[in-house]
Amino acid sequence: MVLYHVKTGEDCTIKDFSRINSWVRKRLLDIGIVEGMTVKVNNKMPFHGPIVIENNHQSIAIRYSDAERIQVEG
Repeated sequence: MVLYHVKTGEDCTIKDFSRINSWVRKRLLDIGIVEGMTVKVNNKMPFHGPIVIENNHQSIAIRYSDAERIQVEG
């Protein structure tokens, strides 16, 4: 399953984000998002807008195109 298909309010575990751009992957790693981490989907904007995820009380918006390339479980 990909991150964008997780319903709002649900938790999921990031399994693989090697398919996204290297600079986006580096930015996620810089802010502490790593594979194996559990995140919560807080909000999804309509019409393929960004998705807002939360981890450790930190909210992060991710573009639809990147959220479609992040593999999750749960």
